[in-house]
Amino acid sequence: MVPLLTRRDFLKISAAGIAAAALPVPSVLGEPRKTGSFTWAGINDLHIKNRDCLPYISRVVAALNDNPAVSGVVVLGDLATMAQPEELRLAKEALKPLNKPCYILPGNHDIGPETEGALKRFNDIIGPEHWLLEWEHWTFLGFNSCVGAKSDVILPESEINWLRDQLISIDSERPLALFCHHPLNPHSKAYRIINGDEILDLFSHHALRLVSSGHWHGNQEESTAQHLFTTTACCSSTRDNFDKTAAKGYRLFHFGEDRADTEFVEVR
Repeated sequence: MVPLLTRRDFLKISAAGIAAAALPVPSVLGEPRKTGSFTWAGINDLHIKNRDCLPYISRVVAALNDNPAVSGVVVLGDLATMAQPEELRLAKEALKPLNKPCYILPGNHDIGPETEGALKRFNDIIGPEHWLLEWEHWTFLGFNSCVGAKSDVILPESEINWLRDQLISIDSERPLALFCHHPLNPHSKAYRIINGDEILDLFSHHALRLVSSGHWHGNQEESTAQHLFTTTACCSSTRDNFDKTAAKGYRLFHFGEDRADTEFVEVR
């Protein structure tokens, strides 16, 4: 089981820890609050191929750094295009100027068909493929939804068991945000994880409030009585959005006492 990290723990670990190895840990973040609101940002589907892709990512990073409301960033997969080590290294370089905590998950374009070897490369260059942390009064849980390079996936039993193991340590009344690459939106226009209902059922006795994914390049927001599901437009200069919209950028998540709201921010 991956140990649960509190915000204070995060400040103590080195940049080689659970965050991406190249990303700096801010020197001052202040003391964690037990209640109140805060904001994180999410980006996905960078699809970096070469250095020509980096200027756009640099503009996104600058926008995130310039936004004082943003406490941290999650990257929801597909940093690379063909799961090549050089692509991952370029992504790491592009994200290094972030001055906020950054947690990264793999996408199918980061893994490729050579699952085990490519996942090891992702771990070595970027960081862990799944993680668990506490931030303020919320729990953030990121898991690896990839099955090789497949776009349509059934989450393997090994990753389902990892999720079960994490839930043992999570306070069932603590609001929880779940992150992965492939969509879990009940009515996603495409690519929903085939056994998505089984995954969501794991959280039936926990206060799951937000489920955010990438993979489907487009802004989808779907709410139920308890949950907010999102996917986001791609954050890429090499790919287009599947919903035919032109706007690309990042998503903000505004976390309150027991719910999360969201908005999309375009970066040109």
